[in-house]
Order: sequence, then structure tokens, then C-alpha cells
Amino acid sequence: MMSETELKFAKRAIAQIALMGGEHTQQVLAYIKLFSAPENPLSLEQTYEILLTVADFWATYPTEAWQIAIAHLLEQKQSGNLKTPLINHNLLIDMMETIANFEPDDETPINTAPPPPPPIAPPKSPDPPPAQAQRPSPTDEQKEQRHQQAASLMRMLESKKLLKPI
Repeated sequence: MMSETELKFAKRAIAQIALMGGEHTQQVLAYIKLFSAPENPLSLEQTYEILLTVADFWATYPTEAWQIAIAHLLEQKQSGNLKTPLINHNLLIDMMETIANFEPDDETPINTAPPPPPPIAPPKSPDPPPAQAQRPSPTDEQKEQRHQQAASLMRMLESKKLLKPI
């Protein structure tokens, strides 16, 4: 049986997922799984905190940036090039920054599809979750891993003719 605290965070997590909903739910849930290990599954509180951070990404970065970045992380995990469980969002943030700051040249095709509707703001809670602990600085191994993933992302963008080789 769940404790009252676990139940509270379960309800919040379900509400947050419902707000994100639609076509992005599968991608968000797959991203959250990158933070979990079989021997150490995420608590409902941790899941809820990750969902809140992802909701912030929705508000901060263009939809295409976080969609491409999450898809790339999932591809890296599937190919065995991503060590999990993740301990922070640094890889995702670095990729989103790279994608969001990318400036196409005149030869790059432009997507003319209408933009998706903006996400709904997360519900306000009278009892916020505990503050997140200070994120540790990335290790040299994590920096190298980010560098490798950014390089892989650049190659993928080049292969899809979204980026000209340097």
C-alpha cells in the first residue's frame, strides 16, 4: 500500500503527464526511464520532479529542439552509447542549446509546417515538492560523453541535410 506522500506524488505525476499528453507522452516517459536503473527504480517524487523539469524545457526551448534532443538520447541508449541511469539533464540541455542556437544558411530547407500549440502550464500546487539538491559539476567522463553525443548529433543533422559540414 502506498503512503500518503507517495500517493500525493503519484497523483501529481499523473496530472503532469496528462497535461503534457498527446503525441509527446511516449517520448517523455522514455526520457524519464533514462534516470532509472533496474536495481534502483525512481520514486514517485523523483518522477514528478523530472516531469516538472521537462515541463520547464517545454516552456524554454522550441518544441523541435527538445524533441530532437530526446530522440537522439533514446537512440544513443538503444545503441549502447549512453550510460544510464542519468543523474542530471546536462546532456539534454546541451543538445537543446545546440539545436536551438543552430542558424541555417540559405541552402537549408525550412520547415513550413504550422507550429504546434503551446503546452499547458503545470498545475499550481499548495504543497510543493522538496527542493532539488545542488547538481554536481559534471565529471571529465560526463563531459567527454556530452562531447561525443553532441558530435553524433551534429553528424545526424548533417546527414539529414539540416546542417552543413564544417
